[in-house]
Amino acid sequence: MSYESDSFFEDEVRRIARARWPAAAYDGAAIVSGRERDGLFETEEVVHFVEATTSKRADKAKEDTKKLFSLISTHQRSDSVKGAVGWFVTQVEPTADQREAVRTAGKNQVKCVSFAQFQQAVIDVPDYFAKRENHLFGSVADPTSGDTNFQGEYLPLDFLSADSADIVGIEHICNDLREGKSYVMLGDYGAGKSMTLRELYYRLRNEYRLGSGSLFPVYLNLREHSGQDDPAELLERHARKIGFDKAGCLVSAWRAGFVILLIDGFDEITSLGISTRRDRLKEARRRSLEAVRQLISQTPRKVGFVVAGREHFFSTPAERSSALGVRRDTQTLMLGELSPKQVSKYIKAISGESKIVPDWVPTRPLLLSYLITRGIFQGGSGVLASIDAIDGWNLLLDDIFDREAKISPSLDGPTLRNILERLATMSRATPDGLGPLSQAQIKDAYRQICDAEPDDQADLLLQRLPGLGIYRHEDESRTFVDIELAGVCRAKDILDFIVNPHGTLQDDGWKNAMRSVNAFAGKTAIVKVTRSISNIRSTVDADGLFHCLNKSTDLEVFRGDVAMVCVEGSLEPRRGVTIENAMYEQYVFSPAECITTLTNITFNNCIFESIEVGPQDATEKLPSFEGCLFNLVVDRISRTDMPSSKFDASCEYEKFAEHIKTQNSIMSANFSIGEKLVLTILRKVFMQSLSGRSESALVRGLDLNQRALVPDAIKLLSQTGLLTLYTGGDGNVWIPVRKKLDRVRNILASPSTCGDEILIEAKKLYSKQ
Repeated sequence: MSYESDSFFEDEVRRIARARWPAAAYDGAAIVSGRERDGLFETEEVVHFVEATTSKRADKAKEDTKKLFSLISTHQRSDSVKGAVGWFVTQVEPTADQREAVRTAGKNQVKCVSFAQFQQAVIDVPDYFAKRENHLFGSVADPTSGDTNFQGEYLPLDFLSADSADIVGIEHICNDLREGKSYVMLGDYGAGKSMTLRELYYRLRNEYRLGSGSLFPVYLNLREHSGQDDPAELLERHARKIGFDKAGCLVSAWRAGFVILLIDGFDEITSLGISTRRDRLKEARRRSLEAVRQLISQTPRKVGFVVAGREHFFSTPAERSSALGVRRDTQTLMLGELSPKQVSKYIKAISGESKIVPDWVPTRPLLLSYLITRGIFQGGSGVLASIDAIDGWNLLLDDIFDREAKISPSLDGPTLRNILERLATMSRATPDGLGPLSQAQIKDAYRQICDAEPDDQADLLLQRLPGLGIYRHEDESRTFVDIELAGVCRAKDILDFIVNPHGTLQDDGWKNAMRSVNAFAGKTAIVKVTRSISNIRSTVDADGLFHCLNKSTDLEVFRGDVAMVCVEGSLEPRRGVTIENAMYEQYVFSPAECITTLTNITFNNCIFESIEVGPQDATEKLPSFEGCLFNLVVDRISRTDMPSSKFDASCEYEKFAEHIKTQNSIMSANFSIGEKLVLTILRKVFMQSLSGRSESALVRGLDLNQRALVPDAIKLLSQTGLLTLYTGGDGNVWIPVRKKLDRVRNILASPSTCGDEILIEAKKLYSKQ
């Protein structure tokens, strides 16, 4: 907090005094000789008399020092054997006149100190700042060189409050932290979480230096604290990491309520093993965050904090709150993608000129800086503007590796790309599917693809391999810069098997890489595979694929990938296939959209992030589910609403979507038919899959009359820049314009009150039903 009056300042000085002298923890202001004194603190050996002021006047210093000297003299004439010390504490650095007044009136028995100096007995905050700022801040790094001392300008970002749907700015967050409020900050990789926390650190640091409060920021990189379960040990390790030699003082300052915690990367604190039981996954996540949970719960209630990480690390908001131990009134902020204006400003700041970024490119600061500094969009958008993210990344990768091959002709473009694609498979063994990838793994991928040891020139190529950014500077580890880019890359190893299963299983490099994976390949990879086989689909033998895999018991996760290729690619096994223990996280499973029947596929003891069962008339072609767990069912309202012929009694459901999240709730709400259709389409395209939905999927679940009106709703969304059309091998696909994601979230969060012009126009389309 800031000091609005002397009384607030005096309270803070007394708080510091109690922390300095724990034996006097219950002392404070006192009446002596009939007059109130700011502070009297008695320890076993010394009595401390304190006067505090926000004034810079020398006469005020002289007056308060005389009071202190009088108290000291009176104490010395008493029978007490304890010594006496006077303290004159100023809000900011004492002026020369104030120091001289204290020296003269106090006769060298009164110490004249600033608030910061008085607090240094608890902790030397300026020294902490000096040491902290020489250490990395989360994933912040120079987009060109990877230097972790990057001091680039912060681009102000907008945060969407998940609680109120309001837009919150960084100044608001900063003020709230000083007032003791707390936040959970969620965002994808590269969205700007670390840069935002660093900016909060700088602002809070500057406020402290101005003497505006006793609170100072401590920025923690949780990736440096795996395996810890004690909050004091966490802070002590942090102190050692940055070279601050008063680790115990940092712990004392935190317990005394002087520390605003900025906690970065709750999703990076450990590498979780795979498990098919959701309760074990929850237990592992909770156990990995034991120190963080205690750190937050033991932070004094009047002190604020921010803890940041990726939204999809936890299954539900309730699990996130419980595992982190946040307060009931802790607010949740969503860090989305940059607005068009922010994108233009950011690109100009990086490159000095304006560039056109295709709509499908995620407008996250880290990814944009990576692409722009490498000249990816040097020639303008061209054909990239007319395709979606999957084909877009595929085309970009070809162009990028052609360019790399010209720079370093020792390896051709396709070979370099194959190395990156093998690394994408290896990254499936990491917590978020992006990394980190060690230098040993990168060289191993080279050996698997090239069947040789990398020479010096190859080593240089591997250090700058496109698509990878620096994860940790100190160990030269790397990470993929975008999850969709990684998905396009990891499709290669899956596609090789689909096209040539027998030959692929003879490749020891492929098998070693695939054996290490512990997570589903993801929607992007599966769609990329199905597009690649669209012209040869009739020759792909689904039964033959599973027959080959039955011989390899150590490729269980990969069987789950192949099953989803069958679903997304409408490949029907003729014989029964059982997929066991697969886990489909961050994936909306929509089996009803498959144009063929899936009745010969059974999922046993599998976990699904989200499932869209489809209309009742499509039930018969669904696969069977035995003992599966579904985190979210998006188009049913209860267990009894699930078709029992396909979902057995041992299946579990954590949540059924409510209100505006389901198509049924939208169609039954009190909206015009135009509003209902627009909301339904936005939900399907933006909330269920940012990779787009086929035109046929947008009419599924609607009656014949409603289906006839969908083209007008799509046209409206297209004309207003929310959707773009992509015509590929799998028909018309409507792609969401990612820059509008925050706007759409706001529309779906409060359609009745948001006042968005798209709903106003939608209401005009048709008469209200």
